[in-house]
Amino acid sequence: MLTGNINWVASASDQHFWHLFIRFPKTNKIFEWTETVYTNDVPRLSREIEKTILEHSKDFYDNVKAKGELLFQKINIEKYITKHAGKSAILPSFNLPYYEGLNRYNDKYWLGIYRRDELFSVAFLKDICLLCLETKVGQLCSTPWKSLIIKGIGEKDKLSWNRLLEKHLVNMRHAANELNFQVEEKCHDALRLKQYLVKELNHEDTRSFGLCIGIKTKRKSEIFSSILIRRKPLLRFLGVELFFLYDVLCAKDFNPNERTGFVFSRNNPRFLLAEQLRQAISLNYSTNAANRTAVTESEPIGRKEKEVEPARKHVHQCKHCLSVYDSATGEPENGISPGTSFESLPELYSCYLCGCPRSDFLEKEHAELGLQPV
Repeated sequence: MLTGNINWVASASDQHFWHLFIRFPKTNKIFEWTETVYTNDVPRLSREIEKTILEHSKDFYDNVKAKGELLFQKINIEKYITKHAGKSAILPSFNLPYYEGLNRYNDKYWLGIYRRDELFSVAFLKDICLLCLETKVGQLCSTPWKSLIIKGIGEKDKLSWNRLLEKHLVNMRHAANELNFQVEEKCHDALRLKQYLVKELNHEDTRSFGLCIGIKTKRKSEIFSSILIRRKPLLRFLGVELFFLYDVLCAKDFNPNERTGFVFSRNNPRFLLAEQLRQAISLNYSTNAANRTAVTESEPIGRKEKEVEPARKHVHQCKHCLSVYDSATGEPENGISPGTSFESLPELYSCYLCGCPRSDFLEKEHAELGLQPV
């Protein structure tokens, strides 16, 4: 949810109006506008927002102090049809969809198209648009999983869509593992690592249903996922990164929308990464099974002894990207030994994920964040 810089969410109460969420580039700061926007104005307003952010990059690009109110002071809102939102949009819980194949719903079909290289030729896209016009289909969508969806296909037009796919040699069915991954835009290193991990998961026939697995190779990129593979260099020389290790991180309750989680394993060489990923996936299923059991099992009859409340443990959390500094584990990869208190960190300490200063960390109870031990 909200993985883009400009995110539109359909209003639940006003048909054809959309809530707007802006995640300022190179930050994890999200701004929800108080107005909703009419469907036909979504493209024009998106273009003006993008243009304004790029023209005033000092205010809005790679700036954790970026303010949405300032952005909209620079935009002529009178040109657009808007309506006051009244209340914040209610975002749904995470659900990993599989958008692929020709699937029936009611008396129509929807077609999901995914490409292994995540690229679609211009000729193919033009043919899709022409066929949409010919068959009076008006719902052509893209997904965060870099696939396309055409909705509203009639029974009589199924053959035409199949012929289009045959013309461009487009396969409709891939292993589910391939569709579980999210990688950075235009990042060949991340895509190659994804292909390697997919091959390993498929070789062991590893189930990954319902999980979103992300690959992060750039320090400032933002990849939301149930399980995150984070690459880091052992050596930086003249701006070139050499010799990589990998951390495996898990979101809270393996829910990407939570974004707060724990480090499952650190400093893995590439040849050990697939096995560490399999173990993290296994932990997800065992954790979910335990949670379901805890909910369904009734409390045993009998006197319950009074439990002694454990001592409260505190950690410090970045208020921007929600990364956590835990003195018990420190950050050995950054030269900070386990047991180093937050107060003992150097003044120039910054968040390893988003680079914000130490002053932007907030003290939180460990139990409140639902973190598991590292």
